Order: sequence, then C-alpha cells, then structure tokens
Amino acid sequence: MVNDVFREAGIAAGNIKVRMTLSSPEFIVQMVQAGLGVGFASKWSVFTAVKDGTVKLVNVTGKAMKRHFFLVSLEKGAVSGSISTFREFMKEYKFFIPF
Repeated sequence: MVNDVFREAGIAAGNIKVRMTLSSPEFIVQMVQAGLGVGFASKWSVFTAVKDGTVKLVNVTGKAMKRHFFLVSLEKGAVSGSISTFREFMKEYKFFIPF
C-alpha cells in the first residue's frame, strides 16, 4: 500500500531510504516518539500518541490509504444468536476517529 502511494506520487523506489521495517504498530509509534524518523501506521495505532501530542499526523495527498477487513467463520453447523448478532453489528459498524 505504501509503495503504491509513492509510485502514484512519482517517487522512485531508489529515492526511498528504508532503514527499518517493523511489524508492531506500537513499536513504530515508539520509534517515531524517540525521534528516529517517520512511519506508516493505522490511525487506531497512533490514536493515543496523537491525542497526547507526542506524534503528529502528516496527510499524504492524492491517495486514500484504506485497508479492508473481512469477517470469516465456519459455515457448517448452527450459528448461535450471539454470533449472528455480532455479524450484523460488524456489517453496520462505522469506525470513527476524530482526526
């Protein structure tokens, strides 16, 4: 997703100097808070740090960076009422973060 944003912005891969690739969003936030660079993470991952003012969001213009999530389950067997209710909740729920 990040590579697509750079490519669409006309930034050549050779001009990007990746120093680290981290799998933990919390660790990415900690590295940015320590002043070790910039990072890409979801708004959910950085919500508290942004709210506290320890990191700042930078909008990347021209491309909405969105991820799609899927709800998966086994289809065989009876579905309990709570599972059915949860499925309906997830289908209708809209995530909102005020920044």
